[in-house]
Amino acid sequence: MMQPFVLEHIFQQQRFCHPDSPHNSEPCLRYFDLDVTERIASFASNMELNFDKEGMQLTDQITFSLKAPPDQAPLAVIFPGYSMHATDMVFYASWLNDLGFFPIIADGPTYQTPFDFGQGYASQLALALSTRYPDRPVLLLGFSMGASSLEPFISQHQKVLGAIAIAPMQDFQATGRAVFERARQRRVLLRLLPEAAIEQALANILNKIQLTADQLDFNHSASRLPTPLLVISGELDWISPPANLEAGASFTHIQLPYQFHESLLHPWPEIRQETLRWLESEQLPFQLVHQKSKSSSPATTKQLIYLTFKTLYIHLDQSCYSLNV
Repeated sequence: MMQPFVLEHIFQQQRFCHPDSPHNSEPCLRYFDLDVTERIASFASNMELNFDKEGMQLTDQITFSLKAPPDQAPLAVIFPGYSMHATDMVFYASWLNDLGFFPIIADGPTYQTPFDFGQGYASQLALALSTRYPDRPVLLLGFSMGASSLEPFISQHQKVLGAIAIAPMQDFQATGRAVFERARQRRVLLRLLPEAAIEQALANILNKIQLTADQLDFNHSASRLPTPLLVISGELDWISPPANLEAGASFTHIQLPYQFHESLLHPWPEIRQETLRWLESEQLPFQLVHQKSKSSSPATTKQLIYLTFKTLYIHLDQSCYSLNV
């Protein structure tokens, strides 16, 4: 997991139990949102992030103010990808908060029970948030497998004005084959497994959770979405190849050069710029207050005690991020 101090001191866990459900009849939902307590009222964090993989280096410097948004601020609901914890999406959440959204980070699909690619959880979360925040418009953002949650959420929430898919999982079975092929290149024993066994294993997963291949096909799902959709992909992403994405009338596709799947975990300047252009071009009525990403006052000693780690390292798929705060 990425940043335990960020989760503990800035984003807090919320639980929602539907008031109409019998006691203990179904588990309560868990998600994370911005801690708006007084102790972070003027929090600011200066970050320098470096991504290095296969000789490709990306660097970004950004300041997130993390100011508590107005009471009726629009929601930004963020869905992590496979094996990801909510803390892995704090960069996107902090940036969207800086724009004026109230960020909510869903549990990752592998943290949900039962596992169903986030489909059931997304529907329940939509109902929970529409009950808790009935008048607030919503922007959705899904990373990788998290993009599979966009359609079920929208089907249960009437105030979603737009959605963003970052490196979306396009076809579960095709992605599974590609991941296994990469693993087989590294592990000799996996080469002994016949192709038919892999195909059967992937089919068994779909049968067990009672989903069809079309439900996990991003191009099919995107064509059914009633809201504007921005898709951002990476040129070097073999997990979610940009060449397989189909552009459509409600589908804006931005392909970023020199970006891998895992590098898109960070909202690089190009992502921030393209998102703002898209919000303006679609004229989505979020009524955001664009903040200048700077602290209104110097950080106090009390605030600094929460930034106890000077350097954090995040390892993912033989890549290394370093974050200096």
